[in-house]
Order: sequence, then structure tokens, then C-alpha cells
Amino acid sequence: MSTLKMLDIYKPDRLDWMYCTNESQLTELRKRNIKFSLAINPQIPDSGDYTVHGRIKDIEGNKLKAPWMQNWEQKNPYWGCVNNPIFQKLFIKKTHQIIDLGAYGVFVDDSRLNEQAIDWGGCMCEFCIPGFTKYMHENYPGKVEANFDYRKFLIENGIKKENFIKKTNIPFWSEYKDYQEKSVIQFLKRWKKDAKIYSGNNIVFLTNNYKGKWSNVYKQFDVGIAEVPANGLKQKFIVDGIEQARQLNKKQFYTFSSDSDADNVEAVLDMYLLGTTLVIPWDVYVDLKSRKKPTRYYGEPEIYSPIYNAIRENTVIETVNKKNNYDFSQTKSETSSARIGSKENKIASSKIVKYEFQDSTNINTVLVEKENFRIIYPKNKSKITVDSQSQTRINVYGKLLVIKYEN
Repeated sequence: MSTLKMLDIYKPDRLDWMYCTNESQLTELRKRNIKFSLAINPQIPDSGDYTVHGRIKDIEGNKLKAPWMQNWEQKNPYWGCVNNPIFQKLFIKKTHQIIDLGAYGVFVDDSRLNEQAIDWGGCMCEFCIPGFTKYMHENYPGKVEANFDYRKFLIENGIKKENFIKKTNIPFWSEYKDYQEKSVIQFLKRWKKDAKIYSGNNIVFLTNNYKGKWSNVYKQFDVGIAEVPANGLKQKFIVDGIEQARQLNKKQFYTFSSDSDADNVEAVLDMYLLGTTLVIPWDVYVDLKSRKKPTRYYGEPEIYSPIYNAIRENTVIETVNKKNNYDFSQTKSETSSARIGSKENKIASSKIVKYEFQDSTNINTVLVEKENFRIIYPKNKSKITVDSQSQTRINVYGKLLVIKYEN
């Protein structure tokens, strides 16, 4: 099913984090009145489709690529260096192209750039090394000689690539990290100034801020879309990211890096309950360890469309689990149950209820005293039986059951 088909189903107000220069495809978005941001990243090609010049280098002079991309089969794996004029010009040229295509925003994918490459042993290029010498003289006068060459100094002291992996015994490393962070921030500020002028001050800056962090680099952006790892649901960092974004007057959204339907459904509802939004789970990056190309998750619209429609309608969403006031009783040794009473805890109309079970290995049962409902998830692992005129029994295999109670 195509992305355009998904847009017709979900009817979103915007499309973010998109790599596209196809005018006919972008025209289809305009026909649907969908705003879009277009993405740019450190791997902008400089020689056809390849990344050859202006790249981040390690202590041995080798070009660097991100650890999670080591096994990817791609023509442009190498990251550009923010201190290299070749890459600076490439980045601005690509941004101008994005603005010319009518994007409301520029999305910088992996915006930490050199500051992140520090963790892999970069950048030690012919522009970063003299830049660091100047940084040391300005911030630590007298600490290094006038002709100090950091890369040569490290080699003379026996530092190799392996030391950067272990993060041990690297002289001046904290100073070098601070220098590279400042290099990235300075680069982004110059880039933003140029983009604002070129666009007539009509452009939004977005990035993927992992786990919703708002570091000094991420603070240069207006909007963060945080990737939440598969084991990251219900973690404190999600709430912290939302609160910090509010304090900084930023916007914070999330994507979920998992190919589990149940976990994605839970993530959509949890984010809504927290007052933010999970990007619709369609064509979403999934962080798997063994692969030769990025893995994507394409959620079934039959599952997610009813949920997002309910969110758009400001439907109340409720979570029922053992910590709620509802009666979770054990009716059989192999079955855990939840019961919603019609008198004491009557379900309001137009409400989505998310039932969470700790035991996902056996049949879980929910008794409801309202017949006008439909199961959103899981449809293929649920069995409905009528116990009486007023009660309906739902048996579900797994840890999650989502029901929408209709008007």
C-alpha cells in the first residue's frame, strides 16, 4: 500500500522527516493540503551519489560512518564535517533546494554531526585539527604550544582507533568534545541564518532528538521528533522530554522503533495520554542489529486508523490495569480478568479503553456490561461471547486489549 494511500486514510495535517525531491509526488501532497518537511543529513553526496570529499575522518585519516550503518549497503555512508568548507556549501545548497520545493520545514536527520562522531573517534580532518589548536589557545592559554597538532600528538602518545571505542586514556578529550560541540552549534547557527534569509524567514527547523533530549545542539531546532527504542515505553525520559520542550517553547513528538503491533498500539495511546503525539506508525525506522539496509515498520491501517480518528475527535482514553480502581480478579489459575461495572464504574460514551495484562502467555478475560463497542486491537486474537443479556465476555491472547465504546 502506497504512502499516498495512507495519507488518504489517515488525513494527517503534515508529513515530516521525508526524503523526496520528486515534484510530482510533492504536488500530490499539495493537492491534499498537507504541509511537509523535507530531510537532510550528514551523508549528502558530493560526487554523484557518493560521499568522497568534505568528510569526517578518524585518527588514521579514514572516512567515518555511523556504527549503526556499518552493515548497510549504500553509496553514501560517510558523514560530512561541519568544519570543512566543502560540506558547509553542500549543506546550504541542499537546504536551498528543500526551500525551493515548498517545504514548510527542514528536518536535519542526525543533527549532532561532529559532536556525535566524537564517540567514534572523529573528526581529525585537516580543518578540525587547526581549529582545535585555536580553541585551546583561546580557552586554555599556555596549555599547548603554538604549533600544537592534536592528531599528531595523539599518535605520538600511542593513541589508536581502539582507544576511542573504549573511551580511555585520551589526552585533552573532554576539551576536544567541547570544541566539536561548539563547532556544530556555530555551523547550525550560520546555516539557520542563511535559511531564514533565503526563505524570507518562513521556515521551521526540525530534528530527531533521540529519547526527547534537548542538548545544546538540539536546542538549535524548533521541533524534536524523538526515536523511542523498543524497550523505552513507560520510561521517565519521555515525560522529561515533553516537559523540557514545554519549558524551552519547543514542540516534542515521538516515533517508536519497534515492529510489534501491540507495542506500537500501546505507544500511540500512551503518548496521547501524556499530551503529545506518536508519528503514525507507517514507514517508521526500526533499529534491528543485523541488517544490510534500514528496516521499516508499516502498521496496518485497520489497527491504527480508528485510534487516530478518535484522537482527532478528542476522545477520552482510559487505561485499565492492576493499579486502577477496577476489579482485576483471578477467575481461573490460567486466566486473569478485568471487570468494568455498569453501576460503579460505568464507561462513558465515545471512549477508548486500553486493558493491560501482566500475563501475556495465557488467555485474559474482560467482562463488559455495555454491548455497543468494537475491538480495535487485537482483532485476530480476540473471541467474544455473550454471557447474559447485560454482559459480554472478551477473551484475548496477549498483554493488550483496546476497545472503543461507541455513542
